[in-house]
Amino acid sequence: PRTRPSILNYDNKTYVSYGQGHALDTLITRVHVKDNNGWSIDFEDVNLTTYSGGGIDGLYVRLGESSEGISLLTSLHTEGGHPLYLKNDGQSWQQETVNFNGSLTSQGWPAPNLQYDSENTVYWLNQDNSSNNLSWVKENGEGGLYKFPWFHSNKYLFDFVIKDNTVYIYYWEGSASWPYGTPVTFNELKINLAAFTSSIVESEFKVGAILQQNYPNPFSYNTIIKFSLSNSSLVDLSVYNVKGEKIITLVNELRTGGDYTESFNVNQLSKGTYFYILTLNENSLTKKMFVIK
Repeated sequence: PRTRPSILNYDNKTYVSYGQGHALDTLITRVHVKDNNGWSIDFEDVNLTTYSGGGIDGLYVRLGESSEGISLLTSLHTEGGHPLYLKNDGQSWQQETVNFNGSLTSQGWPAPNLQYDSENTVYWLNQDNSSNNLSWVKENGEGGLYKFPWFHSNKYLFDFVIKDNTVYIYYWEGSASWPYGTPVTFNELKINLAAFTSSIVESEFKVGAILQQNYPNPFSYNTIIKFSLSNSSLVDLSVYNVKGEKIITLVNELRTGGDYTESFNVNQLSKGTYFYILTLNENSLTKKMFVIK
C-alpha cells in the first residue's frame, strides 16, 4: 500500500513524495526528483516498525515550499509522537523540530501539501471526518478548527495556498454516486489568515501526551494505537462504545515518558463506532475508531 502522493515544482525540478508499507514491519518514505538528467531518488527513510500490513490509512507524506527551500513531513516515522520533519536548502535534507497537534492532523482528508506564511511558519490543513470542518495546525502545536456551516459530506478538501496573508482553499463538490446526477465542480474560497486562525484548540503537547489515530482504521480484526508521554504519568487507555460503556482497558499503570504502542484485537466486537480515551493528570484525549466485519 502507498499513501496519497505530494507533488511540488521547485527550482526547475519536480519533486514527488509518498509513503509505502513493505511486508509487516517496514514503512518507507521516499522523495523522487526529476531534473534535466531524468528521475532519481532524492531522499529515502526506512522505519522498521510493526504495522498491520492491511493498509496505511491515516498516514501521510507531504511536501512544502518556503523562502528557505523545500520541506518534507512524514508520519511514517515519528519521534516523541510527532511526525518527522525535514528541510532541504538545495544541497541536503536536514531534520527540524516540529510539534504538530496529532488530534488535528490524523483524522479526515488532508491537503496534499504544506504551506508557509510570510514568516516561514508552516501550516497543515485537514478536513475533519466527524464535522466536515477544516482544522489547521502550526509546527509549534497550536491549532484550531475553522467551521464551515455549508461543508457537508459531498464537499471535499482538494488543496490550499497561503499567499499575502490570505488562505486560498480549493475544494470539489458533487459525487458520481450520490446525489445522483450531481455534477462535480471545483471551487475556490478566500479567507484572511488572521480570521482563519482565530479559533485555537488546546494543544496535546500542553496536556503532556500525544494520542495518535489508530491504524488501520476502519479495521476488521486488529489495530494499533500509539501514544507518547512527555513525562512519567499514571495512564489509562480504554475503549468505549457509543453508549459510553467501557469495553476494555488496554493500559492502566504508571508509564515513564516516551513512545508506546498497544495492539487491540476486536474478534468479540460487532461492527460499529468505538472510542478510545487516553487519560492522565485529570486530562483526557479521545479518538474515534470504526470496526467493520
